[in-house]
Parts: sequence; C-alpha cells; structure tokens
Amino acid sequence: MSSMPGRMVYLEILKILKKHYDKDPTYLIPSSELRSKLNTPVEELRPYVEDLEFNGYVYREDGISKATFYLMISDKGIRALKERKIEITEECGLHCQ
Repeated sequence: MSSMPGRMVYLEILKILKKHYDKDPTYLIPSSELRSKLNTPVEELRPYVEDLEFNGYVYREDGISKATFYLMISDKGIRALKERKIEITEECGLHCQ
C-alpha cells in the first residue's frame, strides 16, 4: 500500500466497506479485515480511517483495545465511491489521538 497515492487508499477503504454494505448495511467491518485485504498494518491505515471519519465518509467505533476499530460506510462515502471523487478538506492530525 505504501506506493499507493493517498486518494487511492481512501477509495480502496471505501470500496471494501461498500462491498459489505451491499450485503448487510448494518455490518461493521473490523480493522483486521482492512489490514488483511489491503496487506497493511492497522497503524498505517489509522490516519486514513481517521481522515475519512473526520470528513464524514465513514462511521467508526473503537474496539475493546485501542489498537482495533470497526467501520461502516456513510451515505457520503457511497456517493464519493460512486463518483470516484473524494475530498479530504481537513486532516484529522493530532487532535484525533
């Protein structure tokens, strides 16, 4: 994933979430599944996930441990994926930690 541009990482995350949403809109995707499908450590995915949440593209719930989280795509995320257009107007940065 490290060679993938940021915009593509955001879209790949949304694509995985949308695939599950189509099967069951209430299903929350565990961070371990993103890690597996993108072949990337959760620590590297976290900033992208936080930016997506902060900009309204996904809903996130923390897991039992601080290392895990669960995601679901939002309506805004579905529209962004359909249009293949994502705008991260604000990055989460340090205030999300």
